[in-house]
Amino acid sequence: MGTTTLAKVIVTGIAPRSRKPQSKSHPWRISTLTRTVFFQDMPDSNTPLEDLEAHLGVNNLNLGDELYSQSSRGSIDGPDSFGLLSGKDVIDKSRREYVSRLWSRLSHKIGKTCLDYVNNIENEVEKVLEEMRNMKVMDISPLQRNLKRFFDNIRTYKNHSASIKSCASQLADISQTLSHAKIRENEVIKEYELLQQEFEALEVDKAKLKRVLEGIDTKLKAKEAAVVANEGELSEVQLEISNLEDKVSAIKNAVVQTDEDNAKSEEIRRLLEANQNELANFKLFP
Repeated sequence: MGTTTLAKVIVTGIAPRSRKPQSKSHPWRISTLTRTVFFQDMPDSNTPLEDLEAHLGVNNLNLGDELYSQSSRGSIDGPDSFGLLSGKDVIDKSRREYVSRLWSRLSHKIGKTCLDYVNNIENEVEKVLEEMRNMKVMDISPLQRNLKRFFDNIRTYKNHSASIKSCASQLADISQTLSHAKIRENEVIKEYELLQQEFEALEVDKAKLKRVLEGIDTKLKAKEAAVVANEGELSEVQLEISNLEDKVSAIKNAVVQTDEDNAKSEEIRRLLEANQNELANFKLFP
């Protein structure tokens, strides 16, 4: 049988009539040949999910067995197996369906994953894109650039958010320390005022009780020493408060900048959500 006649058999499944006796064709041989030539790069419809994951190098891809159910049938069982499509058309159609299913599942996963955790599937995305690229049915470089930009922006957003949280945590710690210092300041001031009142009372007693001046002088000196000690402690506490207030001022100045950064972070998140929605609804083929 010539090349033209063989092609007609492959397309229609019907051999031309001839007066000369001819050997019987074996459909299983044609089917085997067609499957081997046309679909040698495509996974079989019975390929288990574990082998598919091994093929892609992805764990828990969750594409399902139906991913290949319509993309790898290549046997010729009758006149309507291929219809008027050539072998190349069948290969292209099967590969396009395969790529469409890959992207459908991946875009769904991207769209449903929280922005705070979407970077965890970046390696999975790369492996699926590699499989789509290997099918060679379309140029996926625009999609690849879009996804790369998306994951780069995700990393920028997460770093920015972490910086804001760190600054807020520092401010909370310093504010708490300042609050405790101010409480201690009030306690020391009360002690100082009490000692000052006692000192003044002793000064009055000194004037009234000159006869017991010596004893009062001793008590006075003791109280003076206590006042000096408290004044020293008060100076130390006030110095600490001054230093803490300087730190608070510095952090508050940083917070003013952080408010602008926070607005920028919200804008980035809004853009990322819009980008995420676009990716979730992106259609490979019109």
